[in-house]
Amino acid sequence: MDATAATVMVVDDDIDIRETIQDLLEVRGFHVIGAGDGADAMAQLKRGARPRVILLDLMMPGLSGEEFRNQQLADADIAHIPVVVLSGARGVDEAARRMRVASLPKPVELHELMETVGRFCADEHAAR
Repeated sequence: MDATAATVMVVDDDIDIRETIQDLLEVRGFHVIGAGDGADAMAQLKRGARPRVILLDLMMPGLSGEEFRNQQLADADIAHIPVVVLSGARGVDEAARRMRVASLPKPVELHELMETVGRFCADEHAAR
């Protein structure tokens, strides 16, 4: 993997969805950090992971997407990292507004996913 590749964190408890998104992004030159739930993502961020954007599912066991976002905003070291809610949950747009983040509905269209990630990683990643 190219050391200059922009990093994206994908947080989803569904391993098939997480790995599919990870594969799609990696094929396009992004470095991807996967997390199975909000607690796993938070632990990785506390250990120093600094993605350019976090793709976050809402409905997860343990630490939900909203709970993750609340903890993230309470930590000045990681509060600045942009989040995009990626969820098939009902009311995803309302939840995203409450969380002050962008949202993409599942199932997500590939071009929408790439366009959204590209916006957050544009200065570190040349379009492929």
